[in-house]
Amino acid sequence: MTSLSYQSSRLGIGGADSNQAWKINDIQISRGYHGRNRETDPNPSVLLPVDTHLTVHQGNVEQILRAPHDLLYLPAGAHRKRIGSFRGIVIRIDQQRLGRITTELSSFRLSASRCKQRLGYIRIIQPRQDAERDLVHALHQILEVVELPGLEQNNLLAMIGLEQLIYRSLALVICGDMIHKCRTRATDQQRTKASIIDELLDWIRGNLDRPIHLSDLEERSGYSQRSLRNVFKDRFNCGPTHWVRTQRLEAARRRLLDPEPTDTVSSVAMAYGYQHLSQFSRDFQGTYRIKPSSLLREGLRKTG
Repeated sequence: MTSLSYQSSRLGIGGADSNQAWKINDIQISRGYHGRNRETDPNPSVLLPVDTHLTVHQGNVEQILRAPHDLLYLPAGAHRKRIGSFRGIVIRIDQQRLGRITTELSSFRLSASRCKQRLGYIRIIQPRQDAERDLVHALHQILEVVELPGLEQNNLLAMIGLEQLIYRSLALVICGDMIHKCRTRATDQQRTKASIIDELLDWIRGNLDRPIHLSDLEERSGYSQRSLRNVFKDRFNCGPTHWVRTQRLEAARRRLLDPEPTDTVSSVAMAYGYQHLSQFSRDFQGTYRIKPSSLLREGLRKTG
């Protein structure tokens, strides 16, 4: 949970190429000139070129990260001897926390192991789609908020939740493809499930004249009885057996109000799946507070 008691601190570093640095809990942000560093870093970091491009050597391949939309993610322990100097922003973060937030953004469909694997490798991010470029642009704007001097007073950075916002933005930039894929798959699964349930409901309405058991619904839908109970509870706030009964009673009520000349309470009850007239009468009166015979007389009078 993000603490609401942390303070940010801006640290001036002297010299012609002086940097400015801020700390918000486990996030360290440094803006300015960053020279070539041959050491490893125990913390993961994100490098965002702003005023100059950033050159990265991977094997015999040289890649140029162009400001301000490209960025470089370095996991904990990454060696930096093949990363050129640049002017821009370095964000040092907590790798485990970034993984947890990535899992959260995927609606917990991404496993911790998959997030750990993704965040264990160097990632060069070069957005090509407008949405991706806008996300990086938004990250830059968020980081500009850190520099507003007034927000360092009265714990305002904590109050607006800036730390969490930075982590969520980084998770979407670095692992957005994985998050989007999981959420899209989940949406497709939900649509498929909704379609199956809709077909099941249509089948129930078309078969109210026959006994319908929970095992029938299980066989027709392919879902377990437990899953069916959960679905009906979510959609109708009742179980499937109760919902079937309400459909029978509502169909019978409409029939009693608009009967055929030869209809009786018994024939209507049987037409909608009731085997025993006494059970039908109890259920009907308990639901509508009127006897089915009284409603039939009213219906016959209107149609007569």
